[in-house]
Amino acid sequence: MLELIYSFYSNNASGLITGLVLLGISLLFYRGFRGWRRALSALSALLAILMSIGGASHLYRSAQIDKRLPPPGEMVDIGGYRLHVLAEGPRGGIPVVWFAGGHAGGIAVHQLHRRVRDEMRSILVDRPGSGWSDTGPFPRTTRREVDEILQALAAAGEKGPFIFAGHSFGGLLAANIAYRHPEETAAVALLDATPLDVIFYGADREGLSSFVATSRRRGLMNAFGLYRPVLPSDVSTAGGSASLEDISPMPVVMALATRNGQMLATASAFEELTADGLRDRAFDIAVYDGMLGDTPLYLIAPKDDPTTRPYVESVVGSSDDADRFQAMLRAARERYLSASSNSHRIVTPDGTGHQFPDTHPDFVADTLRQIQRDIGVESPVEGDPDAAQWYGPYGGVPPFDSLTAADMAAAMSAALHKAQESIDAIRDNSEPPDFSNTVLAMERSAEPLRQLEAVLQAFTSTATTPAWREVAAQQLARLSTQRDETAQDPVLFARIQEVSNTTLSADQRRLLDAYLQRAERVGAQLAPLQQKRLRDINAELARLRQDFAAHIAAEEQELAIYVDDAAELDGLTPQQVEAAATGALQRGRQGQFAIPIQRPRVMEVLRGASSRALRESVWRAWVSRGSNDGEYDNRPIMSQILALRGEKAVLLGYPNFAAWQTHDRMIGNPQAAQELLMDTWRRLLPVTERQIAELTELAGDELGGDSLQPWDLEYYQARARARDFAVDMDDLRQYFALENVVEAMFWSAGELYGLRFQERDDIPVVHSTVRVFDVSRAGETLGAIYLDLFAREGKGPSSWSSQYRSYADFNADDEAIERQTQLPLVALHSAVTPSGNGGTVYVPWERANVIFHEFGHTLQTLQNRAPYPSIGPLALPWDFIEAPSLLHERWFMDRDLLKRFMVNADGVAIPDSVIDRLEASLRAERPIMLTLNFLASALVDIHLHTLADGRLMDVVSEEASFLNALGLPQAVDASMYAAHAFHTFSEQYAAGLYTYLWSNVIAADAAQAFHDAPDGLWDVSVALRWRELLEQANRQPIEVTWKTFRGRAPDNRFLFEAYGLED
Repeated sequence: MLELIYSFYSNNASGLITGLVLLGISLLFYRGFRGWRRALSALSALLAILMSIGGASHLYRSAQIDKRLPPPGEMVDIGGYRLHVLAEGPRGGIPVVWFAGGHAGGIAVHQLHRRVRDEMRSILVDRPGSGWSDTGPFPRTTRREVDEILQALAAAGEKGPFIFAGHSFGGLLAANIAYRHPEETAAVALLDATPLDVIFYGADREGLSSFVATSRRRGLMNAFGLYRPVLPSDVSTAGGSASLEDISPMPVVMALATRNGQMLATASAFEELTADGLRDRAFDIAVYDGMLGDTPLYLIAPKDDPTTRPYVESVVGSSDDADRFQAMLRAARERYLSASSNSHRIVTPDGTGHQFPDTHPDFVADTLRQIQRDIGVESPVEGDPDAAQWYGPYGGVPPFDSLTAADMAAAMSAALHKAQESIDAIRDNSEPPDFSNTVLAMERSAEPLRQLEAVLQAFTSTATTPAWREVAAQQLARLSTQRDETAQDPVLFARIQEVSNTTLSADQRRLLDAYLQRAERVGAQLAPLQQKRLRDINAELARLRQDFAAHIAAEEQELAIYVDDAAELDGLTPQQVEAAATGALQRGRQGQFAIPIQRPRVMEVLRGASSRALRESVWRAWVSRGSNDGEYDNRPIMSQILALRGEKAVLLGYPNFAAWQTHDRMIGNPQAAQELLMDTWRRLLPVTERQIAELTELAGDELGGDSLQPWDLEYYQARARARDFAVDMDDLRQYFALENVVEAMFWSAGELYGLRFQERDDIPVVHSTVRVFDVSRAGETLGAIYLDLFAREGKGPSSWSSQYRSYADFNADDEAIERQTQLPLVALHSAVTPSGNGGTVYVPWERANVIFHEFGHTLQTLQNRAPYPSIGPLALPWDFIEAPSLLHERWFMDRDLLKRFMVNADGVAIPDSVIDRLEASLRAERPIMLTLNFLASALVDIHLHTLADGRLMDVVSEEASFLNALGLPQAVDASMYAAHAFHTFSEQYAAGLYTYLWSNVIAADAAQAFHDAPDGLWDVSVALRWRELLEQANRQPIEVTWKTFRGRAPDNRFLFEAYGLED
């Protein structure tokens, strides 16, 4: 009977149902009775109304809790009811499963889970009737819950054996799982587990019975709304769901406990643990002498628990009995050690009590790490770590053709472990520190992880799947944490500082300075607790950046505007209309036309479609990426990233993140970056306003009395271009065959730098469309370039370059040791739509120009000869890094190159008249860095990061307010809005969009050096000097290298003069 009552009142609607049923009966009696019976029926009806109101209130509040506190993990079905499982962290070691004390859900020990999940698989399972789990059938018993827990783990895809770690009554559950399922148990960690002896023989015979009665009463009261609202304030003020990272666990536990099933499940579970209940069931629950065989058992508890004394005295008073009872508590707890022949006793820190998991979570986390080491974390993993080894030419190449996500997870775990062993050996080396046994040893130990990281990012950006994204989210956070811990290590920092007092070569000194600077930038000078917080911040930022980018990529794959009538596509080319029809068919929308919300397709519509309504729809979908409700919403991620970046900067002694980020860059500080951007804005604003007025006049009546809008700008610019310069970008496409663009790239590098490119077919690649070329000069191999130019599923839509590995010569400074040279491997990625029939692929001028731009990046890495990766190309200040690629765009617009390579299908070279008009058009419209669109995004970027001092902000609102105050013309939109601004929320370009403008200043100045030479852009003496700059990379400060090349600091006048923007 009691189980039926529990089952019925576990339903959140039970109070309302009871009230309504009682109301119906009362009204029925009211109509049939007279006198005092009628009065009693009226009182009953009034009570029923109050019960119904209370029940409805409870139902509403429960719905609000469900809305504001959705389950953070997975709800798994175990046979008609669901349990909540939150599993995070890398697969492949020995997972730990946590159980809270009492009958609480996993949220109560989330602080323990959070501390270990970056380095091991950590799992929280809400027992039935706790946390977010359903109550399941009654009665609730330990034996039943043992089976339910294992069913839930299996349903969630989690594989044992596990470490079961439980606190208090959760320890009793962990011990029972270990006894009943030894095959699933790697170890059991008892965090001051409750011993049954204390309950059965102890002085407090009524304690649990009273608790059962209270829980039963509270469960019934909850059904009728008889409790105060307990929704955590930090959730309710946010106006939406909150991350468990943001709020303390107890308010969440209390909020979830108001669901009446929670308290009734607790009452039922504890009935078997009362003294009366144990009389019948103790044999089913007790885990004592020898019952766990040789299963590793760790009893983690205080030696003497001072916090129990008040409880003892409240039960038996201050007497000899109190001493006896307390001694019994200690002895009964220690008896757990006899359950296994492989047991271990770990004493908690002095002064701790029964609640030490709450007061000392770091101690518990460290203990679990030690348990993993004790029992051998090198247990079987799903992937093969050796599958990620690099073999073959150039010092080894990535095994792209055979590597799986599971292999990468295993390889990263193994490499992290090996790197840590190397770092430990360096730190503990008893020899006096020198360059070889400290700095060079650290540089060598980091290289395997650099290479694995490059391959992992290659897969997540060019062939991503959920499995690859999961590996990236887990492993990159672990890598970030390990790098920070290494850089913050005080012993290593001291060793490096000692090396600075020794005699070193210029390259050795530069490498040592790079390590010292990194140590200072990640907080080597901070106190240990601050360092720990900084590591946590960086790990969380790595995860959030990955999520931000993944959201954009995934949403762009899904977003599309569908058109029913081909007439709406008027203005697009037949090929574009055909591609839209094919795209709709592939998406299951036969007979319609699909405009994917990806940059090439969006630009085609904005420039070509005569339908203003279609342009507006496509534009709105394009600019809303990342800010739409649903699984790809980046708004909360942006706020978290900026808050964490600000907290990080303040920890390191800077007023905001922008100040920290620009400190070691050429620009020096955010104020200088903002001044450069605003000076350019001042020059461009009147020019842009005149252009908008001219375009409005050109549009005439087509605007229907409306002003020019952002979705009109590209369209009328294209019209004006065709009118003023007779340039049709779509018509230009016929001259830019992709193969000819590649040939022109290679030829230009040969003319300038003496490079030769030879295709080879024996190098593993991610996809069959990727081509690999050997790069040499005068017969000497310099490295290889991967050309990955075609779009495919799982690949981003833009163009970019990657460094898989930089040049290195680790023994360059020691003539007595054989040289160990590794050659650079680079990649150039794009997303060109392949030809459906295998014929020639033509690309828009814009895409061809971007490919040339990215080729400039690859040339920088290929020609670098810095002997150590940490002073290689990617170590250059980030506001210089774009200069070589921007400079290389100049050769793409060289007339001789265009006439030689850019020919149409009939073999006709692009005419001089077309080149003249294209040059005039580009000069009038200016590069993206010299537009208000770009400047708006760059100014928002520096503004947001200047505000980033640890505060939470509504990024979308802040962005809108700033752009309004800036005076962005109505017809102009930002080139990227914050919610999809990949650069702003990446690592290196954060507070760094200005670098494109600053790098353009440098590129224009460098180009002027060529123009001033006798042979102009093709002058080999200037090209040799530029090549020498590229070869230096970061072997000395770039300001010094630049001055060697140019003789002075960069001058912005060449950029402004080229586009008529001089004062």
